[in-house]
Amino acid sequence: VTSLIGADASYSPEELFIECLCKLITTIGSTLESTDAGKQLLTHFSSRMKELKAQDKYSKRIKFALQDVLDLRQNDWRQKVHKE
Repeated sequence: VTSLIGADASYSPEELFIECLCKLITTIGSTLESTDAGKQLLTHFSSRMKELKAQDKYSKRIKFALQDVLDLRQNDWRQKVHKE
């Protein structure tokens, strides 16, 4: 994951890498959350994702994708269900 988004704020990954991160964390996030080491990693990744979301260089689509993953974690990895 660190190779996708970098470890610190000095690295600005391409949007494609951020998209890959969002898909990956959406897929494995609940499994990672089940261990103490995984929780620490997710906390680190979440703070990095918040940093990326705050940067003006990324499109709204990427910012919303990051926010969706952050919301998913906050909602205990349960997807939002939109009823019509």
